[in-house]
Amino acid sequence: MLYEKPGRSGWAFESEEDSSDEPYSPAIVAGRYRVTGVLSRRPRSDVLTAVDVREDRQVVVKRIRFPERATSSRLRQAHQVLSGLRVAEVAAVRELHEGKRDSWLVWDRVAGLSLRQYRETLPISNGADFQTRWAHIGPVFDAILHGLESMHRSRLAHLDLKPSNVLVSPDGSPVLVDIGVDEDAEASGEARGVAAVTAQDMGFTSPEQANGAQAGPLSDQWSLAALLYFLVTGEKPVRGRDGALTLWSLTRLFV
Repeated sequence: MLYEKPGRSGWAFESEEDSSDEPYSPAIVAGRYRVTGVLSRRPRSDVLTAVDVREDRQVVVKRIRFPERATSSRLRQAHQVLSGLRVAEVAAVRELHEGKRDSWLVWDRVAGLSLRQYRETLPISNGADFQTRWAHIGPVFDAILHGLESMHRSRLAHLDLKPSNVLVSPDGSPVLVDIGVDEDAEASGEARGVAAVTAQDMGFTSPEQANGAQAGPLSDQWSLAALLYFLVTGEKPVRGRDGALTLWSLTRLFV
């Protein structure tokens, strides 16, 4: 089922992977999903690998601690849309479990390389012209665009579009995974916005998201354009000598 590659397979969150040896609590989610690993851990949201013990199927679980009312509404919408979308370019949601304190969104696990890893495998030289580059990256971008348009037509924005949230299968087919929620952007109990944007996100997060403002489909369009720039050039569209400078450059776009 999984696409074997050095160091990682399945749902990719690149440098965010948790290396702790401590058992995750709870070990079983919703009475059927046995946690097997932690892909990312934040103060109010975790992303976990798990096995559905009823169907012997690998899944990915997103845990939101104490979700706000708007987040609970977004999770229900995501469950409704992504469980019935049936689009190959978007990962399918299996279940939403809402507990007394936490909510858990469960996806089928997707096998593949992250878009960043996939881009590194392409035979594109630094001096290649645009036509040569587009011959390699055009079909992938078109498929990403189709997946995102399918979500938008269902009135669901992704809000966390970045290379680690696009997985590419061995046959070159990309799949959008995960969705963004407010709790992802909380670096502490109250901090949001610029301070919470990670190194992997910088350059792909829209200016309004970096500033902690309201986000929507237009935010996805920014991120989509950033992905296109990355695919064509192999570099982030907004970058600096360090993380602080990159964030300053991004937020200055809104001044």
